Amino acid sequence: MYVAVTKKCTSYASEESYKILNGADVVVTSQPFANNEERTDEYCLPAATNSQYTLRMVDSYGSSGDSWWSGAWVSVAGLYGNMLFKGFMTKAMEEDFLISLHYPVMKTQEWKTLASTSSIASDWTAVNFADSAWTAATMGSAPAMTGTQYFRKAFTGIADLAAYEYRFNYRYGIVAYVNSAEIYRDSRHCLRGRVRRLRVPRHHPSRL
Repeated sequence: MYVAVTKKCTSYASEESYKILNGADVVVTSQPFANNEERTDEYCLPAATNSQYTLRMVDSYGSSGDSWWSGAWVSVAGLYGNMLFKGFMTKAMEEDFLISLHYPVMKTQEWKTLASTSSIASDWTAVNFADSAWTAATMGSAPAMTGTQYFRKAFTGIADLAAYEYRFNYRYGIVAYVNSAEIYRDSRHCLRGRVRRLRVPRHHPSRL
């Protein structure tokens, strides 16, 4: 599992470090830092249950530590450059934070898609909607379509996660739903209520 960790140091950098744990096992220990250094290190972590890991901040001063110096921080980014964590140390010697590298939906996975120039079933956002007749397509290589484009993807989440982050790439407009609940809407063609079909000039063949 890919992860990128950025560490900013100010003074007493030689006392500061971090570790990444898979359960009780330490799988990453950072290399020494220099004063006023800001460095990003990339790692390929061994698989963990649901891709859940622990980031441990460490201060090695004396026998009990004295925490990281003012202005020092660490951040963690995932496979797609998404920021998973950014923070600083407040405890004296060690401080743990849980980080999740779980991606319920990957960029290259298969979706179900449908293009229509007329209205479709109003319950198409429902979890149990029958989409077997829709076309299977991999995002990034979906076939050319005319009319409003509809996409469906089933995924399984993890219990007790505080939040999920969604990232969409689109043109003209989008309305996104999770379990029939609308979570995002953009564009003048996607006003409140049902989506309006997009009408474009004849010289522009693309539609959404």
